Amino acid sequence: MGRALLLLGLSSGPDHPDVAATFINVAMMYQDMGKMDTALRYLQDALKKNERLLGPEHIQTAVCYHALAIACNSMGLFKLSHQHEKKTYDILVKQLGEDDSRTKDSQNWIKTFEMREVQKTAQKQKGLAATAANTQKAIDLLKARPDLMQAFQNAAAAERSNALNTAVLGEAQPRGRGFDERAARAAAEVRKKAAAKGLLVRPHSGVQVPPQISQLINANAGTADSSKKSGENGEAKVEEKKKESSENGKTTNVAAPAGLGAGLTSLDRKKQKAKK
Repeated sequence: MGRALLLLGLSSGPDHPDVAATFINVAMMYQDMGKMDTALRYLQDALKKNERLLGPEHIQTAVCYHALAIACNSMGLFKLSHQHEKKTYDILVKQLGEDDSRTKDSQNWIKTFEMREVQKTAQKQKGLAATAANTQKAIDLLKARPDLMQAFQNAAAAERSNALNTAVLGEAQPRGRGFDERAARAAAEVRKKAAAKGLLVRPHSGVQVPPQISQLINANAGTADSSKKSGENGEAKVEEKKKESSENGKTTNVAAPAGLGAGLTSLDRKKQKAKK
């Protein structure tokens, strides 16, 4: 069929009644394969071509409407099937008359689609009625058995309390796509062991620090405080030496800080020579 469409497109172009007829045949093949979406697309394209090339009241247009009715019927859309077949019947009556065999066949199809639509509606209403009846029976049973009602209420309350406890303890895990049950259970076991050892508390209440880590933090804090105090004492001693030298009227060379070498003092000597 693909080869046929290619040759038709080369010989007569894409807008030709034979192309629309081939579209109908391809749609029937897809319908037999169960690919209804593709079949409906081909049928709609064939209907558009026939309406544009041959007119909305041509027999070939009626064939397209009948094919659409059959496709909708296989999908259970009986109302749409009735509508498409009604258009087919109107075209055939105008072109062939009511006594033609094809017109009578179309009329029979209309009756079939109407009957199936009625059956579908009846089954739907029957299902709704059965559901309502079962619901009413359940309500009557619960009213007649207050102990059963109490048991259901207790079970619901227990389930809510369990859900609340798991949420508070942080053990509730989302059940989305790609959720790993084994990883969730392992994480829950780790949290339980940590809570038993006193290393974990409930969320939003702070984290308990182990004694080893607290001792290490205190030792670091003490070292920082001692270094800060020694730095302050050293600065105070330097200030005192400067004051004493200024009072005596003598300029004394302050030793360079450790690690800087004699670079700064050599620069001071060069400046003094330049001034002289």
